[in-house]
Amino acid sequence: MLLSSWPLRAGLLAGAAFGVGAAVVAPTVFRMARPSIKKALKAGFATMSAAQVAAYRAGEGLEDLFAEVAHELTSDQQHAAAAAARTAATATAAANRAATRAAVPPAQAANS
Repeated sequence: MLLSSWPLRAGLLAGAAFGVGAAVVAPTVFRMARPSIKKALKAGFATMSAAQVAAYRAGEGLEDLFAEVAHELTSDQQHAAAAAARTAATATAAANRAATRAAVPPAQAANS
């Protein structure tokens, strides 16, 4: 039989004694450690709150940066489109002048 061996019985008794002792001592230790635990929890909550505020501010800063970049890209695209329109208008006007000159008969151009 296994329980008849002396080391096993001693280990079982020691474990039981330790469990009973822990059950008796734990409330006292908890009562003594309670103020320290509360301080640690308060510090943890304060740190978490500060981290949330910092993350919010960083996110807000990134949103502002993204909005700025989007505005600049839109502005650059509008400037490029306006420049292309001016170039096209200049080319069209030059083509119209050339077509008008070509359409005027040489005799009429000399009389003008």
